[in-house]
Amino acid sequence: MAVNYNLNALEILKILGGTPSPDYVPDPQIPAMLNSFLSMAKNNPLFATPDIHVDRETWFSYDSIQERIDEDAEYWREHPEECEDDEYYSFSQLPRDRWHEKTANYLYIGSDYAAGVVVWGIREEDLNKEDPPVYMLHEMDEPAGWKVFSETLSGFLMYILCGSTLGCEFYDTAKNVLEKQGWRYEACEKPADVSKEYSFVFGMTVCGGWDAENNVLLVSQTDGTCRTYRISRTA
Repeated sequence: MAVNYNLNALEILKILGGTPSPDYVPDPQIPAMLNSFLSMAKNNPLFATPDIHVDRETWFSYDSIQERIDEDAEYWREHPEECEDDEYYSFSQLPRDRWHEKTANYLYIGSDYAAGVVVWGIREEDLNKEDPPVYMLHEMDEPAGWKVFSETLSGFLMYILCGSTLGCEFYDTAKNVLEKQGWRYEACEKPADVSKEYSFVFGMTVCGGWDAENNVLLVSQTDGTCRTYRISRTA
């Protein structure tokens, strides 16, 4: 079968019947690509257990740092001997307009729904870019420990759709939804002729392709192990 792997996340969502939600209010401060994806994800049952913030509020990493400072302020007063090694305390000793000396400010755009230990964000200074990098922070990292998760937002959205959601990384939500809509899920081997993959931190890769002639969507995620599905539907 001839599979087109040169599709983006929005094109794959449209194949699955996704349409922009009339309830979605575009956010002028985020990239147009992200607004388009969130509009198609809002009220879409595929994203009932999402790793991306569909019903998002504007929240930056500096807001989380300030929240942590407010929570720990009394403890620091009672235990001043423990302040020296606390990175959040060091932020509390600087005015907020100097925090950029320690770390950039990131707009949160998602978190792993399964455990909530990882958040994803876009640097504030990158929000005006068409396809900016996406960064990640693990809960065990220091507040300045952000690292690149995906070199592009478009790649990150492919991970969210083809890996986390359609690939059922943690939940079978998408499988259950699509099977009720008449799609068939089959686990299979990853094809050897995949022509385009998206790469992420720690060597993870994701791909998604569409065989229009046979109405077959193929999604695959490799992260130590490989999960690949053929998602098909009779025309």
